[in-house]
Amino acid sequence: MGSILDNQGTAFDQAALMISLLRQAGYTASYVKGRINLTAAQINEWLGVDTTSVCGVLNLLSQGQVPIASITATASGSCPGSTAALVSIKIDHLWVKANIGGTNYFFDPSYKPHTIKTGINLATATGYNATTYLAAAKTGTTVTADYVQGINRTNIRNNLNTYATNLTNYLRSNKPTGSLVDVIGGLTINPYTGGNLRQTELPYRDTSVALTEWPSDIPNTYRTTLSIQYQGINKTIPRMRSTASG
Repeated sequence: MGSILDNQGTAFDQAALMISLLRQAGYTASYVKGRINLTAAQINEWLGVDTTSVCGVLNLLSQGQVPIASITATASGSCPGSTAALVSIKIDHLWVKANIGGTNYFFDPSYKPHTIKTGINLATATGYNATTYLAAAKTGTTVTADYVQGINRTNIRNNLNTYATNLTNYLRSNKPTGSLVDVIGGLTINPYTGGNLRQTELPYRDTSVALTEWPSDIPNTYRTTLSIQYQGINKTIPRMRSTASG
């Protein structure tokens, strides 16, 4: 599935993957659509976004077509323009229901708290300086207002080799077991260590909103589609899971 190949996916994608695996293992599993209520801290840990700007959070979710039910901020106002911070937000969401041993449990495969890493200062680690690098590249060249001729490839190659060597030595000394995220920054999933993952209710579910359950598959109205029109062919095919609600 695409979620495995891309190592990412919407709430719909990840629910579809988990349900497929559960069904292959012999369990009864279905899709559940409802509403969740998350604090600013949970949004920050999940999506890795700065929640000090409620407008920034709203813009991100709207770009992903995630349905927003309500939002609470530190001050009233409208976007753009508001400088308020996010307090909490309610969004429509999709998760998984599975019957295990006669008991129904709920799982949310897409909600994953992360640790945010800033990465290293690559300019410091490599010794890169834009002014010095450009001057070396232009040594012996012809530079006019319209073109550059005879760029010094030798200096460019030598500098790039030096930067690569400096970075390699830095990583061996300071990040010998580091990953790519440790170098360039990004998000790493926090492993769950809280014991039993089976829960009869999502702790952050908005219980005032009734659940909608789809026992077999996600309705086509919640999917994106591929339309093919060519020489008499006019076919619309449901394809990927919707980006909405996730």
